[in-house]
Amino acid sequence: MRIDKICKTCGFDSNGVCGIYTTCKEGEECDDWEASLEYYTEITKKAPWYIKEPYDRCKISYEKFLDLLQQDEQGVGVEINIYDAIEKVYELNSVELAGVLDVSMGVLGYASTQRTIPKRKRQFSSRLHIPESFFDKFWSTQLESLKKCREEFRDCYGDEQLEKFKKNGYAAMETKIEKQNAVDKIRNEKYREENQNRYQYKEKKKMYHDLSDDYKSRDYVIAITLKEGDYYGNIFYEYSSGGYGLSVSIMEDILQFIENLCSVRGDIIQRSRIICSHDYVLKADKVLC
Repeated sequence: MRIDKICKTCGFDSNGVCGIYTTCKEGEECDDWEASLEYYTEITKKAPWYIKEPYDRCKISYEKFLDLLQQDEQGVGVEINIYDAIEKVYELNSVELAGVLDVSMGVLGYASTQRTIPKRKRQFSSRLHIPESFFDKFWSTQLESLKKCREEFRDCYGDEQLEKFKKNGYAAMETKIEKQNAVDKIRNEKYREENQNRYQYKEKKKMYHDLSDDYKSRDYVIAITLKEGDYYGNIFYEYSSGGYGLSVSIMEDILQFIENLCSVRGDIIQRSRIICSHDYVLKADKVLC
């Protein structure tokens, strides 16, 4: 794609008059050219996918984007991640490509982001009908060759076999998710068994927030101990919060609720203090009724 650095596409142009120089000629390129909003929208929309997508993902700067467009227009070629090129030309997403290559997503992810080891080069080259050299470095000027490889690949396996490859990829992904869910469930159950005393409020003066779910539920139970002489009991107050932790104002509202509850019955609560620490350990001292 050619970049026209002329007055017509420049942001400094005003009704055909240059805002910087008075000697600019129509159609003449300028070193101080800056794309106008309309032209910027046009070039970012029409740029080749192997330049547009890295720019849209903020992987390259705007200056690099313009340099690559000029480089591509001159036929020098732009380096492309071979796996991005395969997904685009072969019309496969990463899950389907993993199924075609008969590898896990982890193996494919390492190859596409780190490097393709010799063993995988041979395997992937054979399966996709691609020269092994493509996995070392791949250029935009080789896209036509890759399209020919795609045709050989499709002729070799046929549509029915390709659909099986794709389904294998999705099946492997679902199996991995199920295994991970099973492992997470066992770990959660083990954690709860080891910390059962916390949930039973065995220590009457402490309440620990359940950290096993990483604050995903944000459900709290506040234990209020009521004591008179040798007798005591607990009131458990359930509270759901969309934020992180229990603030002092929330605790004051809860205590006001308990106070109003006891006042209806003619009782009086005398509370000395409520301490809310940063590790979400709540302590209630001398709560009398």
